[in-house]
Amino acid sequence: MGLFDRFKKETKEVNRTAEVENDDSKIIILSMELKNKVKHRNNVVTNLYMARVASSEHAIIIDNADYVSFELPEGQKVDNKILQLVKQRYSRENTNDIATRKSYYLGQLQQMGQELYFGNKSNAVNEIVEKMVNEDISKVDEYNERKYQEKREAQEKIDREKAFREEMSAKQYLESERQERENRKNNPEIKNIGRYVVDGRSRFQYDAVNINSGEILRIRNTSKICKDQEGTYLYTAQISNTAHEHDAEIFGASYPVCFELYRRLEDIVELQDKGEILKVLELLSDPKNFQDRNKLAYIGQIDKNGQINRREMSNSPALAGKIKELQQNFEMNKQKSEQEWQQ
Repeated sequence: MGLFDRFKKETKEVNRTAEVENDDSKIIILSMELKNKVKHRNNVVTNLYMARVASSEHAIIIDNADYVSFELPEGQKVDNKILQLVKQRYSRENTNDIATRKSYYLGQLQQMGQELYFGNKSNAVNEIVEKMVNEDISKVDEYNERKYQEKREAQEKIDREKAFREEMSAKQYLESERQERENRKNNPEIKNIGRYVVDGRSRFQYDAVNINSGEILRIRNTSKICKDQEGTYLYTAQISNTAHEHDAEIFGASYPVCFELYRRLEDIVELQDKGEILKVLELLSDPKNFQDRNKLAYIGQIDKNGQINRREMSNSPALAGKIKELQQNFEMNKQKSEQEWQQ
């Protein structure tokens, strides 16, 4: 910085996107910011603007857009006439066709009679502009390098896992899968992995263990509907099995079910009593639960004695009526969705 130029930092976005056209080209100003106030040795105060500029005649790579800086008298607004002037000066100075980032300092806005032009370039301001541009480029390059490294490391991890699987014989792989399933069956659990609220009703997401197959049992959109006078709770949920915890989840592949519990499922999961957990998993892991995705199936009850009762319908009149209502609503919504899909 020179002895007679002083800078005051004042960053403000002025224009996000603007196009200025003439007969032979189109310049797109991708962004423009008020970067600094400059006080020159003659006590004239100017505003230093920096823009990212590119020609739309070619494919635009944002990171490769050129930097154009210029000074306006304090209080001078950026209007279309000034944008046109910036475009003209940029076009005149941008004679290199190499698609790399370049920086142009146009100088101060001058006026001679009715004519406006850029001139009176300050070496001190030019040095500051170059410093700001280099810092900005460094930040962008560092960000791009970091993202590249993250992507490369992720790909390397995928490649290592793929190589590992390929190195394992089919027998070793199957044995590893069998051991993983057995470990799950020996350590049954229900994990609360999330909760959200829809229309004032909480819906819980659980990851559990299918105690028959040893697969991951996904219990999704679990909702407490109501309870009867005996204190029995009615729940709805969508259940599905998957071999691995991080397998892709296809919501349309789940099975809608409803069931009764003698106490709240949320409390059972929180207390993690092994006996209670096993009973719930025994009810939900029954292979008969995974037969029809197109209806809301009632799969049974765990009573106050901890016994599983599998019936076609609840023996509680209040809950039986609610279940039939839920099943009717499910069928109507399914038919409505099919009609909308066909349209």
